[in-house]
Amino acid sequence: MKRYFVLFLLASSCVILNAQQLKIGVRGGLNISSLSDYDHMIGQYEDAGLENKLGLYAGIFGQLHFSEKSGIETGLFYSQLGGKDKENDYYESYKITANPSYLQLPVSIFYKFNLTNGFKLYPSLGVYGGYGLSGNLKTQGSIANENLDSNIKYFNDFAKRFDAGGTAGLNLEYNKFIFGLSYDHGFIRVNKKEVIYGDNAFNSNFRCTLSYIFN
Repeated sequence: MKRYFVLFLLASSCVILNAQQLKIGVRGGLNISSLSDYDHMIGQYEDAGLENKLGLYAGIFGQLHFSEKSGIETGLFYSQLGGKDKENDYYESYKITANPSYLQLPVSIFYKFNLTNGFKLYPSLGVYGGYGLSGNLKTQGSIANENLDSNIKYFNDFAKRFDAGGTAGLNLEYNKFIFGLSYDHGFIRVNKKEVIYGDNAFNSNFRCTLSYIFN
């Protein structure tokens, strides 16, 4: 009985130690996304570069510290990606928007550098996986009097649902708040139909976030 009690205390100590090393928080921010160098064909002789689209980024995250300064971070986030393009002149007047939303799970390692007055600066580097939830690819307008209006389902008609890539960030922490800048780039082709002579679509995203740590 005593042996089991000692084992129970040891196990409890390990759980408490891990709990003390684990920090949980919420994060929200803004994406500026594109489909890299991909050009989407919208007319017989016209294509559009889908880039510089604003989107929402929000979710929960956790940091497991290996030491006071280093550790691993992961979380689960709702992320709006895609891209957009528009033209307005005598020959062509159109607007096209790719508006997909993903559920993303990033995993990164970090190392924190102590600055003055309680500030900490830490870079992070890792990978992410994503699953497409919903979205559309909408075109409005015309080229040379040819009507381009269409609205298709992003993942059913254009893109694959699974995405994965690399992520890198730079973060400034003060007390329970973290301001972060990061960049993601996909490793997996987005478009279902491969482009043979030209660039395929890969998710590319700059992100600005503000986080709050509960403990």
